[in-house]
Amino acid sequence: MKKNSKDTKSKSKKVIKAEIVFKDKKRNLPKTLDRLNIFRNQTKFSTEFGSVELSKPLTQKDRDVIDAIVAVGEAGVKNGRKAYTFDPTKVLRMLGFEGKAAYSHHKWLEDKLYDIAKTAMRIEAKDVRLIGHVIDKVVVDYRVKELPGYLENFGRGYIWLLTFTEEFTEMYQRDYTLWSNQKTLKQIISIKQGYIKAIIRFCLTHLRINMKLKDLLSYVGYESITNRYYNKIKSDLIENAEMLKKEFNITVVEKNSDLFIFYKQNPRIIAIDYKPD
Repeated sequence: MKKNSKDTKSKSKKVIKAEIVFKDKKRNLPKTLDRLNIFRNQTKFSTEFGSVELSKPLTQKDRDVIDAIVAVGEAGVKNGRKAYTFDPTKVLRMLGFEGKAAYSHHKWLEDKLYDIAKTAMRIEAKDVRLIGHVIDKVVVDYRVKELPGYLENFGRGYIWLLTFTEEFTEMYQRDYTLWSNQKTLKQIISIKQGYIKAIIRFCLTHLRINMKLKDLLSYVGYESITNRYYNKIKSDLIENAEMLKKEFNITVVEKNSDLFIFYKQNPRIIAIDYKPD
């Protein structure tokens, strides 16, 4: 009996140690997704901040869905995890669905969240090794009439609840504060090219950027591409240079056949005191 007691106590200590790793002041996971960007349409990659393996690729369109929920939802915390209650119709409008489409595509949104939720990720960062997911739970309740505390925000009808996992909350803790500016987010979502979205999101989580395009692309998942694809990205950035400067304060400069990306944080876009590590 005593032996079993000791074994139980020993196992208990190990569990506690694993649970507090995310609460350590030093933080063992990167604080923003651009440090370990899982939305890069790859299943396996490594950066100076760690390595990631996914059961299926997550894309910038998946990131659009997550950011839209954060932008229009009501934030809360559930068991140390970031959680959001939201009106799915408002999320769909943010994603570009207009008129009746915003009401008729609830199943599309549910399927999209299911697809993200079932994607497993294996992460190694600093002294942390873990297997987890982005989404812990999504409550899709079509029968909701009244929900105390949220009736004044949503009225009567459809209210959904999304809870992130603890590990994704840790990675996303800085990023989700950036998208309080819904106009900026809607502009990002409306862009067709995933690589331009990725570049914008990368820039917005820094105070300053001064990088060659090829170097920047390696951070957002486009490090192993053909010259033809690189030239396509380069051409699209030059074509959208005016928009990038006007809307996001991102400057695109062509010099000696190379393309350079410059950015300085713009208080008009980032309306918080945001200081990345």
